[in-house]
Amino acid sequence: MGMTIEALAAQKAPATLKNFIGGAWVASTSSEKLVVPNPATEQPLAYVPLSNAADVAAAVAAARAAAHEWGEMPPPERAGYLFKLREALLDNRDALTKLVTTENGKVYSDAAGEVRRGIEVVDFACGAPTLL
Repeated sequence: MGMTIEALAAQKAPATLKNFIGGAWVASTSSEKLVVPNPATEQPLAYVPLSNAADVAAAVAAARAAAHEWGEMPPPERAGYLFKLREALLDNRDALTKLVTTENGKVYSDAAGEVRRGIEVVDFACGAPTLL
């Protein structure tokens, strides 16, 4: 299972992140990792897998398997998933802002603006089905 936003924000030791494939968090088959450093301290925040061809093939296969069902879903139903994403982003806005601050070295107000802009993009996507 993947880490929650709160757990990532509060962690003391760097986590090794996983790939999200087929609706589940999956460890990479690659042993290679990229360090995500804290720009203020240069200490590792997390390790990101350098996914290999097998990981990419698994992700593409899962996406292809889901594409037909998603394409057949009526636009208002798809929008429902986007609204759930929007609510999750709003509910976790502060934790996301702290993650952006820590990972990018941005001041809190700049990071909050970046998170807000991301939520605005999802807001637009939520309304797009009404234009179809």
